[in-house]
Amino acid sequence: MRRKKKIFQAIAFEINADDESLTLNYFKNGTASACVSSSNKEILGRNVSFFGYVDYALAASPAFMEKYFIFNAPKKNLKAAPVLGFDQKDDIQEKYLHKYFGITAAEL
Repeated sequence: MRRKKKIFQAIAFEINADDESLTLNYFKNGTASACVSSSNKEILGRNVSFFGYVDYALAASPAFMEKYFIFNAPKKNLKAAPVLGFDQKDDIQEKYLHKYFGITAAEL
C-alpha cells in the first residue's frame, strides 16, 4: 500500500486586520508580504495591483431610523446617533460627516 506524501506540512498564515489606510506600513517595513491598502503609492521592489473602488454609504435599519431620525434635522440627528467603527483608528465616519454635513469629530 502506497502512502500519500503531504505536500504542505508546515505552512502558517498570520492575518493582520487593520485600517486600509495604515496597512501599507506593514508592507513597507516587511512585516507583511501582501496587503490591501487605500494608497495608490508604488513601493520600490514590490508589485501594486489596483482592485477597484469601494463606495462608502451610511446605512441603517428602519428601527434605527425611527429611533434616531424622527425629526427633519439631519445634522442634529447624525450627531446624536451611535456609530459603529472598525477600531479606534477608524475615522471614515468622521471624515464622511465632516465632508458632507460639516460635522467635526469634536462635535460627535
